[in-house]
Amino acid sequence: MLGKEYIGYRKINGSIKHDIQRPERKMKNGCNNGSYCKKSEKRNCDLFTTEKRNEIFQLFWEMDWCQKKMYVRSLVLYEPKKRCYVNGPSRRHGSFFYFLRLNNDNLQVCKKMFLATLDIKEKMTHKWVLSSLNHGLGTRTEVENSNRSLKRSGSKYVEENNNQIQFLKMFFNLLPKMDSHYCRKDSKKQYFEHPFQSKSEIFEIYKKKCIEEDKQSVSITTFNRVFQDLNLAVHKPKKDQCDTCLEYKANQLSEKDYETHIKRKKLAQENKVKDKEEAIKENQYTFTMDVQSVKLCPMIAASKVYYKTRLQVHIFTIFNLATHQCTNYVWNETEGDLQASVFTSCIFHHLEKHCVENKRSIIIYSDGCGYQNRNTTLANALSFFSTKYDVCIEQKYLEKGHTQMECDSTHALIERKLKGREITLPYQYAEIILEARKNPFPFDVEYLTFDFFKKYDDKCLIRYDSIRPGKIKSDPSVVDLRCLKYTPDGAIQYKINYEDNYKILPQRPKLPPLQKNTSFEPLFSKRLPIKDTKYKHLQDLKTVMKYAEVHNFYDSLPIETKTNKKNNS
Repeated sequence: MLGKEYIGYRKINGSIKHDIQRPERKMKNGCNNGSYCKKSEKRNCDLFTTEKRNEIFQLFWEMDWCQKKMYVRSLVLYEPKKRCYVNGPSRRHGSFFYFLRLNNDNLQVCKKMFLATLDIKEKMTHKWVLSSLNHGLGTRTEVENSNRSLKRSGSKYVEENNNQIQFLKMFFNLLPKMDSHYCRKDSKKQYFEHPFQSKSEIFEIYKKKCIEEDKQSVSITTFNRVFQDLNLAVHKPKKDQCDTCLEYKANQLSEKDYETHIKRKKLAQENKVKDKEEAIKENQYTFTMDVQSVKLCPMIAASKVYYKTRLQVHIFTIFNLATHQCTNYVWNETEGDLQASVFTSCIFHHLEKHCVENKRSIIIYSDGCGYQNRNTTLANALSFFSTKYDVCIEQKYLEKGHTQMECDSTHALIERKLKGREITLPYQYAEIILEARKNPFPFDVEYLTFDFFKKYDDKCLIRYDSIRPGKIKSDPSVVDLRCLKYTPDGAIQYKINYEDNYKILPQRPKLPPLQKNTSFEPLFSKRLPIKDTKYKHLQDLKTVMKYAEVHNFYDSLPIETKTNKKNNS
């Protein structure tokens, strides 16, 4: 009964003799985590160490005989067969499932692991379990359903599970996140910063964190559920992914609306091809422009960056379709933000530098991003440029979801050059951009500081309060614009469709055309402060970066104070 060595009975020729030596019960070798157990998602043999198995063995053999039976019955479940695949009677009547206890939970193991741990025979185990079925012990399905009910009833299991989820949420809060820079008005998602590339990568970091904190990790299913509930994402949504085309594929869009969408896409691309040909003939200037995805600084191969917010760096690209000349404007978040006047300053500067000497009409292609390309601030600035330099300017917007442009190739070259490189200071992005292209000639780079940007949204100099091509509710809105045209007389014309004729914008200007010598005030009087939390994180990262120049840069970053917050508000 206690597993000790003893003299047992045997039967010979009908007579019973008490002379056979029975060996002491000892824990046997387990399954050694065989190939089937490794593949199975339900088997947990590898979680039971030799020490833990020995503890279970000692506990079992200290019980009396009735306790042993109850113990085995509580850990072995029987499931009657559900279907028969042979003709006639079958020898198989059901299946047995074996469990061992670990941290107050029953974890399934293989038969060999169970029997070897307790050092009992299979025949005896089955006899105990089957004999109990007629005395109130349910089948495997019934027991599992009962266990699920217990788990829902506010027991210790629920409390432990809630603690695990709270720890997971705390882990998510520790990781740095950012808003999407091109759909922040439409999306409330938070995106994990570089270097994370997938949810599985974050899950691996989470498991390591649990080991460090001596916490039990949740399953990948629970991880994904909480990830989704918190509205988190890893990859930023592709701005060239077409929602309209996806709706049509899912049968959520009519054939007529889809054909209209495809027609607008083709017309926009055909117009761009024609304008490119005219630019090659030197009849006009044709540009494409776009902002690259947000870059981070420092960008280094150190696990410490997983839990730190870093400095954001922005790259705005303007590409000449005829000459392939390309200028990349680079600035970090302490020098400028992402408001309309910032992008307008870059565009105005580029046109003055490249389009004034030889006067030709100017055409600019872009996506329809509101704060970047399709807004009142940029429209008023381009109208002023047209008046000042006596040139005609056209803005043309590509169809949403199909905004592939030549400047995208610039971003691809930059991304390729950045692969495997370490960035410790923002201006290093500018250095890498200079190396990104050799033929036909290197890219141009403008590394910007706060005094570069002008206040083009000055209310005293704004002539048009709106560029909406209508006034009443049923009229088209700003997002319906496909083309805008600025003429030297100060007028603004528009098109809703590429095949339409230009019409005068129905909005009445508040002021006459601005004088050619009009100047705009600086947008910022000093560098923009960062949050105190981000500053502390960057200070912590100095330990994995060398050189005094790097440390001095991060020490000199302006920090947000209560006074700054009031001024910003």
